[in-house]
Amino acid sequence: MTLTPTKTKELPQRESKISRVAPTIDAQTMKSFLEDDLTLDEAVKVKNVEQCFLWDREGLERYRINIWMTKKYDGDLIVEQSYIGKSYFLHYDSTTGEIENKTIQEN
Repeated sequence: MTLTPTKTKELPQRESKISRVAPTIDAQTMKSFLEDDLTLDEAVKVKNVEQCFLWDREGLERYRINIWMTKKYDGDLIVEQSYIGKSYFLHYDSTTGEIENKTIQEN
């Protein structure tokens, strides 16, 4: 029995999903939205603003925005507690730069 070489078929290259960069809301638009919504007492506690791109449909980008805040423990401990103080579900129109808050408010 003799082995004959087989022809290899070249497959087309696929676009890697990992290589795509998720869109973000520009910093100035995000800053003006948060300044309108956060009180001064809350703004002092902000540690990080996390943008999570969810999906895009009909020109509107959907985002989950988490506002991480810190609070000092009572007593002699030096560590701080980090928690999500506010969370938003937003529609962002990147062509006009407008943000629409679609967060369901708790009663």
